[in-house]
Amino acid sequence: MATTTNYGWTTPDDTALVKDGASAIRSLGTSVDTTTKNLNPSTTLGDIEYRSSTANTNTRLAIGSTGNVLTVAGGVPSWAAPTLPGLKLITTQSFSATTTINVNDVFSTTYDNYKVIMNFECATNADASFNFRFRSGGADNSNATYNYQRITADPSVGGAQNLTQTTGELGNATNNATQWVTIEFFNPYASAASFYYSNMNGGSASDPEIWIRSGSFNNTTSFTGFSILAQKNLTGSISVLGYAK
Repeated sequence: MATTTNYGWTTPDDTALVKDGASAIRSLGTSVDTTTKNLNPSTTLGDIEYRSSTANTNTRLAIGSTGNVLTVAGGVPSWAAPTLPGLKLITTQSFSATTTINVNDVFSTTYDNYKVIMNFECATNADASFNFRFRSGGADNSNATYNYQRITADPSVGGAQNLTQTTGELGNATNNATQWVTIEFFNPYASAASFYYSNMNGGSASDPEIWIRSGSFNNTTSFTGFSILAQKNLTGSISVLGYAK
């Protein structure tokens, strides 16, 4: 029997008997129906089709979830949540009347750099130093490899460089005043030197101060978190965000 060039549908030969015409038409119709269905496998509103690895066959891709975008995975189309530029919230946690705030399992391969936003009150009758340490495996790293430079807009404190410290300095917590600090961590998860930059509003609403710190952890250690260390009890909240790659 003769066949078509592209899809191989069976057609009658020139010498075929007329009495077999109905059977030949049915065979051809069945082949056309099967091929057409393979080319259009959609069954549901929103379906799209793409070419599969099988000759003359398409594959149905069901509609994605609201907000998804069409992308490619493993060499074929697929739906996925969009990766957008900007900051992505990783965690937020509150703390009350404590001198130590442990933030675990926030650094990973998902992001390279991070922003920490923290607000707190120090309910004491004296100022309190305010530092941090990197953490891995749920434990602080207190090696004397923290280096930092300080700039403080306060009549009693100037700028100074501090090397081989066991903590990274952030500023000074002032008694009975709501304060904010932002910390930028650069490269903390990579097995390389890690860096930080912090900006803290010291003093009070009526007597503001500026505490700026920039420093590093000068060792090739991969970290998964950090801790905040203060001389006096702090109460507030802390959020960690990652910079989308």
